[in-house]
Amino acid sequence: MGLFEETAVKAKDAFDAVAKKTNEVIGIQKLKISAARVESQMSKDYEILGRMFFDEKADDEDLGEAYKTVIDGIKESKEELAEINAQIDEQKRTRNCPNCGAKNPDTSKYCGECGEKL
Repeated sequence: MGLFEETAVKAKDAFDAVAKKTNEVIGIQKLKISAARVESQMSKDYEILGRMFFDEKADDEDLGEAYKTVIDGIKESKEELAEINAQIDEQKRTRNCPNCGAKNPDTSKYCGECGEKL
């Protein structure tokens, strides 16, 4: 075998090794992406489950203390968020419709969404 042929064989072997490693890396990345997708869906499902539990048990007196602590924290956060959003609306000079909750300019007489008098 000549020098050129040996070089070609070695180059092909190197190329094959790189291609094999590249395929392994791509396979691993695809699996990581799949795992991230499944974890994301699990997080969404946990959130939905938590919201369902909160909506159902928020006023239940028979819950354990740990649940009550978390529920009270969520209620406080909701109140704080409402206050912050009200401050934002005030600074933006908007107000919410009492009927549908849509944001309207402070100067509006009627809701632009449902027509309710403001």
